[in-house]
Amino acid sequence: MTKNLKVILFYFVLLTLFLLLSWVSVPVSAAEKSMKNISNVWIFVPKLGQTAKFEQAFIAHVAYRKLMKDPRSWSVYQADMGTNMDAYIVRSCCDTWSDLDDYRQWNSQAKASEDWRENVSKYISHYEHHRAENDLNNSHWPADVTYKYIGVNTYT
Repeated sequence: MTKNLKVILFYFVLLTLFLLLSWVSVPVSAAEKSMKNISNVWIFVPKLGQTAKFEQAFIAHVAYRKLMKDPRSWSVYQADMGTNMDAYIVRSCCDTWSDLDDYRQWNSQAKASEDWRENVSKYISHYEHHRAENDLNNSHWPADVTYKYIGVNTYT
């Protein structure tokens, strides 16, 4: 093997090792694992002309989840002004990372996703799912919102 080939091979191995190590997860402390700061937000946009059917199916799905003892509390919002006023925002907060695993298990046993797919999803034209790790020391989402209007700001 020539000297140049050895140098190239060395840097290739070094780069490969660096890339592999960069994909390894950083350990999370016990305090971070137990912090209830994870929120889940779903955004659903009904198909054009299907809003009433979506709402009826959505209400029935919520009743199904209650019957199956859904461990999460969900809040549903709709924009009152601005763009995307046809969207339904469904939010749950606050979970730990291990709560997410427990919830996945509940969802599988309760067949909640199957109920959604069979009864509600046919009325949806678009949906999004967002999960956020909230900074609870600097962000305050009221536990019991009694206001008629809530302002939400997005910074990009």
